[in-house]
Amino acid sequence: MPDTMLCPSLLVVAFTAVVHSAHDGGATAPNPRHVLLIVADDLGHADLGYTGSLINTSHLDFLATNGVILTNYYVQRACSPTRAALLTGRYNIRYGMQSGVLESGQAWGVNLDETMLPEALRGVTKRSKLEQQSSPPEHATATMQSTTNLNCSSQTGWDCHGGGLPDNRYAGVTDLQQCCDLCHKHENCTVWTVFHTDCFLKTSACIPIHTDNCTTGGIAPVPPPSRPCSERSTSGVVPDSWATHAVGKWHVGFWKWAATAVFRGFDSWLGYLSGSEDYYTHADGDILDFRSMDCPKCGDNCSVPRWDLQGQYSTHIFTKRAADIIEAHNTTQRLFLYLAYQAVHCPAEVPVSYSVPYGFLPEGRRTFAGMLSCLDEGVANVTHALRTRGLWDDTLVFFTTDNGAPVLCGGTQGGHNYPLRGGKCTAWEGGLRGTAFVYSAGLAPHVRGRRYAGLMHVSDVLPTLLSASMGRAFLRTYAAGLDAAGRRLDGMDMWEAIAGNATTLGPRTEVLLEADPYSSPLDPGFPGDQHGAGPGTPYYALRRGKWKVMLGDPGGGQNDGWYCSGPPCPYVGWSSDWNATSDRFTATSVQLYDVEADPTEHHNVAMQNPAIVKELLAAIRAYNASAVSSAPQGGPRSNACHPDNVLTPWMG
Repeated sequence: MPDTMLCPSLLVVAFTAVVHSAHDGGATAPNPRHVLLIVADDLGHADLGYTGSLINTSHLDFLATNGVILTNYYVQRACSPTRAALLTGRYNIRYGMQSGVLESGQAWGVNLDETMLPEALRGVTKRSKLEQQSSPPEHATATMQSTTNLNCSSQTGWDCHGGGLPDNRYAGVTDLQQCCDLCHKHENCTVWTVFHTDCFLKTSACIPIHTDNCTTGGIAPVPPPSRPCSERSTSGVVPDSWATHAVGKWHVGFWKWAATAVFRGFDSWLGYLSGSEDYYTHADGDILDFRSMDCPKCGDNCSVPRWDLQGQYSTHIFTKRAADIIEAHNTTQRLFLYLAYQAVHCPAEVPVSYSVPYGFLPEGRRTFAGMLSCLDEGVANVTHALRTRGLWDDTLVFFTTDNGAPVLCGGTQGGHNYPLRGGKCTAWEGGLRGTAFVYSAGLAPHVRGRRYAGLMHVSDVLPTLLSASMGRAFLRTYAAGLDAAGRRLDGMDMWEAIAGNATTLGPRTEVLLEADPYSSPLDPGFPGDQHGAGPGTPYYALRRGKWKVMLGDPGGGQNDGWYCSGPPCPYVGWSSDWNATSDRFTATSVQLYDVEADPTEHHNVAMQNPAIVKELLAAIRAYNASAVSSAPQGGPRSNACHPDNVLTPWMG
């Protein structure tokens, strides 16, 4: 398919710029002004070059080895749970997302009363009911461009209570600006609508109605959607305020517009809502899932489906968008950029030029290697853009995966977790021990190149970034505000441990890793797409100090071995060469591992340590007693409506 290639010469410039920045002494900045949070999708524990991988990830390797590598960092087993914990700083059990990833048509996600990282940077601790609405009252004079739902009986209209305007319909007028101008000519016109091929003008008495048999089954009032960003009045830029932008995968809720990124603290977003799609068509089947939202609270008729980007490779699109944001950034503001790449999630797709250099690798890993090299190139270009704008020396970079490389569950790509056991969708170390590092030009010389061995969880990212960028006093105030709102912060501030005193291992001694009461997709109560494809069991996992306890089946019935797909691993493949285990687990199976001495989880020592097992299982029970149900929170499961074959929030 056609593709947009990035200039190779730019990569050399970017890399030399990064090298210069890291070694020129730089300004020591206790609170970096800018934050770049990068998420790679399904990246394995042993895929980056600095781990011994044969894949060229020189730019990421340089940032990692000149920053701080987090060697005891844990994520969740799959996409949505990790991203939820990352953006809220709270365990999944607090808002019911501990049982799998979101699928299209599931009316749930991170609860709308949870605050997210871009809101936290601005000191928001409690979201009002007004802020949780998709279309607040400020949009009462909003524009609207309605569409016909292709997959279910649907009709959009207005109830004007017998009122309206004398010339309320202009046939053939489809231009938004022209329709808006016609509205301005009428003294009583407050709402204008482009519907199909006509322009309709409405008074303030008109109430929009929506008949949709695939959701409500009747007539229900819906608020007018947001007006286009080009029509918004903009306030002046406040120096030192935050500009917040999201690029890439969302996947933490899209049943309502209010669940999407620009209603949750981001000023803009370009990307896809769901979990997986084609890298070129940006569609899952024939349903497009690729949008841009260019201003806060940009919902229906403001969000733009990006058909024009079909044929372009997503890693290139996201890199270019990030670079464009940086180029346009008002440097009197602080910048928070959340860059969530699609790579290296399935499907296995990459421009051939990236995979050609890896002819020496087994076929199953060759395309994956190209995908990862392309991501590495993208990061180089984003850092180059920051350097060009003069932002790099005052930027904190946090890089993380969302889970381990998939072994069976989640679409095997050729990623490596070896020698760790298991992979994505499991509670084994290969599923939960995540690749992560921190880089900043302001790190002290004695800190750079450090491997931080303290225990850390993905929920710690939010408080750590708040502390690093805003200071510990700001974090304390934010945490106190959450407590007052009844939403305790589970994440801990690791900034001093990472970037300050090189001898401390930080405040965390315990991590709740998994607490899933559902068994598998075969369970009739199961709300998501989660661990394994086998029968599985409910399962729980917790780490305290060197000990890791697991209750139930941690691999979903089939992900329990040590997987490898080529050099530098000692064997290839997962069928005949799978280093399988004969272990078979039930709901009452208990395992205990000393993961400091036995990180590959070969030796279950539960029988030899009954007191420790009892203590850790009691801790799990205490967590579980306070857990919110992981049944869908936003409403019943639905076949999501797809207006014009575009994945669209369907519940207002």
